[in-house]
Amino acid sequence: MFIPIAGKVIGSLIAHKRLPKSAKAVELGAQTYSVDQNVIAGIARELDNAGEHGLAEGLKSKLGTAKAARRPREEGVPHVREFFKALGFESYTAIDIGDYDGNLVMDLNTIIADSYNFKETYDLVTNIGVSEHLIGQAVFFDNAHRVTKVGGYMLHILPSLGYLNHGFFNY
Repeated sequence: MFIPIAGKVIGSLIAHKRLPKSAKAVELGAQTYSVDQNVIAGIARELDNAGEHGLAEGLKSKLGTAKAARRPREEGVPHVREFFKALGFESYTAIDIGDYDGNLVMDLNTIIADSYNFKETYDLVTNIGVSEHLIGQAVFFDNAHRVTKVGGYMLHILPSLGYLNHGFFNY
């Protein structure tokens, strides 16, 4: 799930101008939006304080009253792409083994450049609770590096303590 800390970190990257104005993002694993209204208000304040008034207002108007999911694939919540769009990202892509609302269907246990001739690169690559579900750990992280532009960012938010029966790996 696209959890609040992911939203906060990405909002901070934008507020502190760590990403270009026309940034491209890819999620390795299609996520369900679960950023609540209080977190959106906090991200908007940070953007406003950084002089990004238009982005702050856009974020509040598009997602300020949006419902946050409590479980994966919950109906009635915004798509994660709306969050990225509200922050001014030029493009948003998700890659997953399943077909979820327009994502690219690829097996991240394989080198996607070889298996799918996928050679796109992105300013921001996210892995929010995905890699622990894959057997091919080295392959997954190789893919993450391959799709990250030089100078780009990777955001890995993964379970650690307390998730003993969640996925194949704990970090």
